[in-house]
Amino acid sequence: MQSKDEGLRGEARKVLFVVLLVISAWAIFSFIVFENFPPFDAVYETICSLTLGKCSLDYTFPAKVASLFLALSSWLVFAVLVEFVTGYVVNLELGERKMKKRIVGMKNHIIVCGYGDLGRTACEIFKHSEEEFVVVDISDKAIGNLKDAGIPYIQGDALQGATLRKAGVERAKLVVAALNNDSNNVFLVLTVRELTKKIRIASRAFSEQSIGKLHGAGADIIVMPEILGGMELAKQALNIGDYRSGSSLKGAGLAASK
Repeated sequence: MQSKDEGLRGEARKVLFVVLLVISAWAIFSFIVFENFPPFDAVYETICSLTLGKCSLDYTFPAKVASLFLALSSWLVFAVLVEFVTGYVVNLELGERKMKKRIVGMKNHIIVCGYGDLGRTACEIFKHSEEEFVVVDISDKAIGNLKDAGIPYIQGDALQGATLRKAGVERAKLVVAALNNDSNNVFLVLTVRELTKKIRIASRAFSEQSIGKLHGAGADIIVMPEILGGMELAKQALNIGDYRSGSSLKGAGLAASK
């Protein structure tokens, strides 16, 4: 279905084309009537004037034809390039608008802060579970990966309340703190708790010493993926059987801690 913006662009192109035809017709008429140009020379001069081509009435007929083709082809290439660039920019802008509208309409969704290995794995599980989620990350590389994956995102600092509000933290049901160090995750948990008390927060811990701090900050779920991964590795190596963690986020190394 054609969007409103695309429809307006199409109408604008039609109007410009009609105006160009009218001006060209009047120019040809003027060259013939007032300057006594032969019809071909009138068309030749009009096109050369429109395209800013280097033309001369002293050229032979074949040279005039060659000049016309050169002028028209060069402007055709230019027009195609302009249309391509304009279309790309417009489609990019439309994509951004649709994504922002989608995020604004999210309710009872999940916010993943940090698109590293843990955040990316969590997103894969959420996507497989058909959960609605949005990712917050400040890295250009992460944003590029999110665009390629078609995942809704907010580019910004997850430690800023304004960024979390853009992600709809007041309407969300869960925040996953998957930032790159314990201090950032603790500060993120504190920030989320200041904005809303009802939301559940799952946080990664890099060290056992940070678990108490994360609990105190208000995290509901705290995990150390390295420990869970080591437990899984040992059990599999000893052929004990499938290890089942206490959380639906097992694949991302998340487990309930309280």
